[in-house]
Order: sequence, then structure tokens, then C-alpha cells
Amino acid sequence: MKWLLFCFLVLIATAQAHKNHKSRVVELTDDNLDELVSKGRWVVEFYANWCGFCNKFAPEYENLARDVAKELPAVRVGRVDIDQNPAATSRFMVQRLPSLYFVDNQQVRSMEVTRQASSILEYLREEKWQAEKPWNQWLSPFSIGMKLLGAVGSFGQKMVSLTSHFKDTVPAWGFVAIGAGVLLVLAVLGRVLAPAQPSPIQPLKEAKKTQ
Repeated sequence: MKWLLFCFLVLIATAQAHKNHKSRVVELTDDNLDELVSKGRWVVEFYANWCGFCNKFAPEYENLARDVAKELPAVRVGRVDIDQNPAATSRFMVQRLPSLYFVDNQQVRSMEVTRQASSILEYLREEKWQAEKPWNQWLSPFSIGMKLLGAVGSFGQKMVSLTSHFKDTVPAWGFVAIGAGVLLVLAVLGRVLAPAQPSPIQPLKEAKKTQ
């Protein structure tokens, strides 16, 4: 009986410790990216829940965040879910998963390191990023051009989601009707907004004959 009680207490203590464990990885989103990452030094990971390599790398990234907090408190560790944050994903031009970037006061560098906490920590501790050239300012995720690209990416995903939603609720003929209606409205607007055609000028020879 005492043994069962002891095991029960151990399970409760373990569950409570797990509950109180707070991840040191900052969740970055389209809304807070500029506010947080535009200042200071950051390691930023782009991941997806459906990515097997990302899920395998997740414990290592948590260990990295814990070690960085102890040894390099000036560096913060964050991550971006690409499915939930299309604008940030577009701005960083993410092409593979998981992707790692080092951001130093808006200067961005791709981190070509082994996906292990020890290797990444060494990269940061020895400041190996200084030997790499940062991205061109025009391609920086914090430039106006890339922010516009992010807005386009966000809008595109919303349109895809909207289309998927209507695809399940609107029949095929409904899309045809909607398309025809849009074309009709555009034609009417074009007719209304088009400048009036000037009256044809009478040829000089014909004008003399009529005089």
C-alpha cells in the first residue's frame, strides 16, 4: 500500500514539474516578428508540424534555447510555424525545413550548421557568423520590399483558404456564376469609366465642299 502511495506521489510530482517547465523558445508570429526580432541577436527557426525533420530537431532546439539562456543571455531563440505565419515565411524566403537564421540587429545570415544543439551553440559562442556576409539590405526581411512580399504571401494564403472553404460549400456551377458576374461587373465599370470618344474631325476637302 505504501509502495503504491509512493508511486502515486512520484507521478504527481513528475507531472507538476513537466507542467511548470516553460519553454525558452519564443513563438514568433507575423504580428510580433518586427517588434521582437528587429532588435538584438536572435536565432530563428522556421518549422512545420508535419515536417518529420522538424519534429526530430525540436528537442535539440529546446536544449539549445536552455544552453543559450545560460551562456549567451544576449542571444534569444525563437521559432516560426510556417503554416500559421505566411508573411514571415515569405519575407525570409524559406525554401527548406527546418531553416535556421541568425539575426543581428536586422542583419540576417543563413545558419549552415549541423542541426545539433552543441554545434549551434559553438557557432554562437565563437561568433562564426561574423565570417559570413549578411543578406543584401534589399533582400532583408526587414526591408520595405520584403515586407510587401510578406503581405502578398499572407494575402495569397488567405485566398487559398477561402477558396478551399468555398470549394466544400459551393457547387461547381457556383464558381462559374461568380466568375461570370465578376466579368460582367468589370465590363460595366470599364464602359462607365472609359473616357468619352471625341467627335470625328471632318476632312478639310469635305469641309470646303459644304461651304
